[in-house]
Amino acid sequence: MRYSPEAIEVFGAEALGISPAEYQEIVGLDRTRGGQSQVDLVGAAQVLSHLSGPLEARAARMAPAVRGVPLTRMNEVQVPIVVFGTTGQTPSATIQLQQLFRPEKLIVTEQTNANSFNNPAQGQILTGAFVGAQNMFPTAPGVGSGIHMGTFSSNSLGNGICWATARPAITITLQVNYLQTGTMWGCMLGRTLS
Repeated sequence: MRYSPEAIEVFGAEALGISPAEYQEIVGLDRTRGGQSQVDLVGAAQVLSHLSGPLEARAARMAPAVRGVPLTRMNEVQVPIVVFGTTGQTPSATIQLQQLFRPEKLIVTEQTNANSFNNPAQGQILTGAFVGAQNMFPTAPGVGSGIHMGTFSSNSLGNGICWATARPAITITLQVNYLQTGTMWGCMLGRTLS
């Protein structure tokens, strides 16, 4: 089979099963009209019809084996997370999903005991974040190393989180310290695979 130089440049001589000697011969004979190659549509159709075998074999050598059915669709999802606390308490809020979940952003609104809402939150501190048993803070959990929940306001830009992916049935836990009695209404945004 004879391939055009353009086909060889696009797909590669190795993928087409062309030896270096054949490549030199094709390149030397097909250069016409001022050094520019002419595209042969019939030749291009022939090249494409013969590509599936070599390209599939090459891909099989390069790709690892996949067990079961591969996950094919990525979805952006929102997960609610709510926890009530009184002044001085540090309760835990938990999320447990049934799919792989990669947290990417946390949005928090605070509801005070007087039934008013603060956005950004005023009286809550995130003192710990865990995916399963894995600590998502680089420091040990505690009030001294917490992040004020006002950081996770709905009108803040660029305040994403980069936490580990939670496997199905693994719990995501947020430890929230309350400076004043209220409820944390949160929404964790992320991606799932299905």
